[in-house]
Amino acid sequence: LYKEGSAVGNTADKEQQSKMAAGVKEAQAAIAALSQRDTTVQQAYQKGKAALERKDYDGAIAQYQSGLAVEKLTDEWKKQLTDGYEAASAAKKAYDAAESKYEEGQQAFYAKDYDRAAALYQEGLAAGNKGDSAQKDKLTAALREVESATEARAGVQAGAASKYEEGQAAFGSD
Repeated sequence: LYKEGSAVGNTADKEQQSKMAAGVKEAQAAIAALSQRDTTVQQAYQKGKAALERKDYDGAIAQYQSGLAVEKLTDEWKKQLTDGYEAASAAKKAYDAAESKYEEGQQAFYAKDYDRAAALYQEGLAAGNKGDSAQKDKLTAALREVESATEARAGVQAGAASKYEEGQAAFGSD
């Protein structure tokens, strides 16, 4: 519009032409700034989405936050970034809860409190992200370890009970 006004206006009026040229430059700068903003926001959103897919919850949260920090967001971008941020935050919370149960389960396992360890690992599986196969595999492997240890302990206890009975029988036969 500024260019059209400049062409139609009094070409002899240098002041008018100067103002219109400045207006054109200002409009072009504003358009470039909007384009740069949209590019920055889009990149933050895409990087956040990719980080979330990789289970890099902290990275996803940081990317979504950087996008939300851009000034003058459109309502659409604000909603998409907010939704992404909330999804990443919820995923991180679930991951952290499952990791905490795993750590507690490990402590119980090494203390040979196998029932408590199994219960904690089960809680971790229930609390964790359903799509996080690495975390699920780790908790499932820990449960198998508990089962093996429980079976081994039961075998040792059965053998000890058998030897005790043999000893009692031998002692009583004297």
